Amino acid sequence: MNNIFIGGYGVGTDFPEYEITDGEDKGFYNIRFRHGGLWLGYVPMQHKVVHFYGSAKIGWGKGRLRTDNDTRFSDRVLS
Repeated sequence: MNNIFIGGYGVGTDFPEYEITDGEDKGFYNIRFRHGGLWLGYVPMQHKVVHFYGSAKIGWGKGRLRTDNDTRFSDRVLS
């Protein structure tokens, strides 16, 4: 049982504003991503300096895009 770990995680964007300066789609865009969930893993032979491990993150989140004219596109995701 000492080789298995269970935890949680959360990630998101820190500074989500981007500017496209040329082309048909130029303008300011506010792009935000948030994701969090359960983190499961297995670490055999952790007493060795070099060792393999495996993990999986199972969770849910949201992606959102807001354009200059305040049009908002949003979607919820499960991964």
